[in-house]
Amino acid sequence: MHVVVASAEVESYDFRTYVYYIGYEKQNFNFYMPRPMGDDWLQRINHKPLPLPMIVRIQEKTMFVLFHSRASAEKFSEWLVRAETEAQEGYRTMRG
Repeated sequence: MHVVVASAEVESYDFRTYVYYIGYEKQNFNFYMPRPMGDDWLQRINHKPLPLPMIVRIQEKTMFVLFHSRASAEKFSEWLVRAETEAQEGYRTMRG
């Protein structure tokens, strides 16, 4: 899935990346990625950013996330990179 992260405070901030999978639970503002551990395929990497994003939109294979501040957008972008790296390690080492 393509993920676009933007900031309302600094309109030029535009972080784009591709992740294998990311989900969003609107009711509790939780982003998550699957993280297989060995033969346990049900583990997840969870993240509830604070402050919360202003807008989260998912359309087909693209997620758009708008934060008010650039700092919040950057923190979320950093989490995306770390979580995808961890998720890919899980896929690489999974069993079953």
